[in-house]
Amino acid sequence: GELASDFNPLHFDAEFAARSRFGRPVVHGMLYATIFNAIIAVSLPGAVHVSQAFEFRLPVFVGDEITARLEVRSVVQAHRLVSFAESCVNQRGEEVLTGSASLMAPRRFLRPLKERGV
Repeated sequence: GELASDFNPLHFDAEFAARSRFGRPVVHGMLYATIFNAIIAVSLPGAVHVSQAFEFRLPVFVGDEITARLEVRSVVQAHRLVSFAESCVNQRGEEVLTGSASLMAPRRFLRPLKERGV
């Protein structure tokens, strides 16, 4: 609860969660959604987030294995804007999160894209 400042008992009270439609505690969505920020920070250091939106499609439970995927959707060289589609799947291949993000990329990362015609 403290990490996300969300004290909903669905996330940390096993007895409460057992009575919910999920039957057990659900991992807070922002705990795995932040993986995209980490991927971008490592891949494009210095990038500035302009927008980000998520849709949490299925619950994630403790012990689930999540795979994140980022796909470049568009690049606007003049404004240094890069837009991404985001998704997470669990170990069963079920899509648990979809989303999008836009960021302003440092010029040094856009040069190689421009050279490739992106």
